[in-house]
This record gives sequence, structure tokens and C-alpha cells, in this order.
Amino acid sequence: MSLPEWVHRLRRGLAPVLGSVAGAPYGLGLSVVSRRFDRGVGVARLSMPVVSVGNISTGGTGKTPCVAWLVRELARRGHVPMIAMRGYARTRDGVSDEQDEYERSLPGVAIAAAPDRAAAIASVLAQREQQGKRSPSVVVLDDGFQHRRIARDFDIVLIDATRPPAREHLLPLGDLREPVSALRRAHAVVLTHCELATQAQVRSVVESVERATLSVAGDRPVPLIFRARHDWDGVMVSDAAGERHEAETFLAERALGVVCAIGRGDLFVERVGQIGRVVCSRVFGDHHDFTPADIESIAGQILAAGAGVLVVTEKDWSKLRRVPELSARLGVPIARPRLALEIDEPARLLGAVLAAIGDRPEQSTVTGRV
Repeated sequence: MSLPEWVHRLRRGLAPVLGSVAGAPYGLGLSVVSRRFDRGVGVARLSMPVVSVGNISTGGTGKTPCVAWLVRELARRGHVPMIAMRGYARTRDGVSDEQDEYERSLPGVAIAAAPDRAAAIASVLAQREQQGKRSPSVVVLDDGFQHRRIARDFDIVLIDATRPPAREHLLPLGDLREPVSALRRAHAVVLTHCELATQAQVRSVVESVERATLSVAGDRPVPLIFRARHDWDGVMVSDAAGERHEAETFLAERALGVVCAIGRGDLFVERVGQIGRVVCSRVFGDHHDFTPADIESIAGQILAAGAGVLVVTEKDWSKLRRVPELSARLGVPIARPRLALEIDEPARLLGAVLAAIGDRPEQSTVTGRV
């Protein structure tokens, strides 16, 4: 269940004053657990390579598009990748919004979704064997950095370039799941949302990552650092006529209403506003499960503001598409941008991943776009 917005406002207000004090017990408990994992206690080694994509903060860094990029690139190299995720915030039909998005964008890719990912992976492998399907050759962990019960060969950590982690506090008042020093475990750090950050912000984040990782004792290599931008490859439009792909100009020509329930909803609203005229917006908490009352409220807001299109994210569409005749009820078409993740030096990142799992890429075919 997502937290009410007033709770988030309270946390943000208290964090500058009490963030360090409130985060101390959490940090102490975290350090005890981390030391156990560092010694390999409670960590399972799978029979195939494992690559993790995660972060050190709560939500909004772009894990889903990064996982999708990695899965596609591994498949292009002849691998049979599968995704393992916790399946957090499942809908009434037992499927989380992220899982639904993966199933729609990566058809045929096996997905293990359960809190006990090792058991879920074993179950998927047994099912595929019974069905006579190829066995996966590599597992990609969605949100795996803190969840260390499965050993991994390569850890990718995403950091939002607009939110320097060195300025954040640990949970519960801050948004950090782990301190910046945890990046010492990472093999690669990808700065996302660089299109929304200034050059000074990006440099600041890079410097904080370097400071946190260069101080580590021993011979573990410092993580590779990459920059990435989130771009849109047109929009998918759903209305009474069905579903179709339109150019981004479809939004530029209309008054827009925006609804989202993601980690950084403010960034999504801002991005939509760069393309067209936003006349109303509604940002819910991450993983919000839209109720009939929410739908009626959104419909009233759209009507009052005179919006001609409702813009939502692919993640939110996983829930909203289950609302019967939603476009007709709202009285406007529904558009969802097709997100593309542009990674600088994608061949270098993929090469490091493939080297870690015992393979080498064909550099000429690597693409940085999802």
C-alpha cells in the first residue's frame, strides 16, 4: 500500500532537522545485516550467472527501463535471460504493475516474481523444463542491490542525477535505503535523468560516488560510472478505436491532464509539460491502486480543466487498463509515452556485464536505446 501524500510531506519537512538521528537505528541494523551478507551467510549461489539492477534510494531511478535494456541486449547475444523480482504491490489478479509492464514489453521472457526469489526461480526453471522450453542462461534481478540472498556476478546501481545521494538521509525520514558507502559493492553506477540535471549536478554526483568508492581498502575495483537520459519514442494512444502509436506531437497539439503513481511523479509531470500544455495533474503515491472513487475524481478533474488527453505512465497503465471502458468514462483518449533509456557508452557497460558472466559482446551491435 502506498503512503498518503501528507506522510511524504511530513517526512520531507522533518528530514533536514531529524534525518540523521532518525536514521541511526536503521543504519545500525543495516550494518549488522550487511556484515552477515559480506561473509556469505544466508547467500545462495545459483547454477547460472546473476546480474542485479538496483539503487540505494527509494523509487524513481529508472530500474524498469534499465532492466528491459539489459534483457534485450543479453538476448541479442544469444543468451536466454529471465527476470527475478519481488512482485511488490500486486494487483487484485496477483500481478504487480512492473511485472505486467515487463510481460507487455518483453513477450516470452520468463519472469519469477515472489519475495523468495530463489524459490521462484527454481519453480520457473522446473516449469520451463516440463514445457520443453530453453532453460534461461542468465538471471537479471530487478531491485536486487539490497536483497542479497542471491549471489550476483555483476551489480548495477542507478542514481537519479537530480537527487545527489550525499545530501540525502537514511530511512525512515530520508529516501536512502543504504548509505552512499554501500556503492563500494557496485560494479557499475549509472546516473539516470541526466537530461533534467545541470552539468554541475552531474559532476557533483560523480564526485560523491568517487569519494565513497575510492576510500575502500583492498584491491576491489572501483565501479564504472555511466550517464543516461530518459527520452520518449512517441506515445501509445488508447481510445474507442483501439490502440495506436503516435508521434510526440500528438501531445503538443492538445490540452493535457496528467495522472501518475510512480517514484518521481513530479519529474513525469515536468517532462509532459515540456511537450504540451498541462492543464491539470494528479500525483499519487508510488504503486497506488486506483479505486473507483479515484477514477471518478480524475474524470471530474479532466472535465473541469478542459483536458483533451489523459497522459499516464506505462507502469500506471498496467492498473488503469483493467478499468472497463476507461477512455469512454473519462471522455478523452489516454496516452502513455514509450520510454527509451539512452546510456552513454552502452558497449562498455554491456561488455563489463558479459565479461563478468563469462561472455564477450559483439560491440558493433550494442545500442544504448531501449
